[in-house]
Amino acid sequence: MVHYGLTLPPDQTETMRITPAADIWIDTGGTCNTDFGQFEIFVHHLLPDNEVATGSVGFTTVSDTQIATGLLKVGETPNTASLGVTFQGTTYDCTVDLETYAVSCSLT
Repeated sequence: MVHYGLTLPPDQTETMRITPAADIWIDTGGTCNTDFGQFEIFVHHLLPDNEVATGSVGFTTVSDTQIATGLLKVGETPNTASLGVTFQGTTYDCTVDLETYAVSCSLT
């Protein structure tokens, strides 16, 4: 955990970054597996209205010779996550609705 101290007035907030120590690796038993890493959780508390937390997780998925890498971020926009994925040299920017799990993507 890294403590970033207080932000500047008028809305002073204390900010901490929490990074879990280990990656999570999922193997489906076939030719596909995913390695989740780059875990980070930022907690901003002492805000006037409520505590705000943002988080991100990076991943690499391998299936035979195909590889997809990406980063999922939550907490920047209410009820929405952003997802950036690179597959076969093409990068996609996606938005995930956290209520319906609908995903919309565009090429970058």
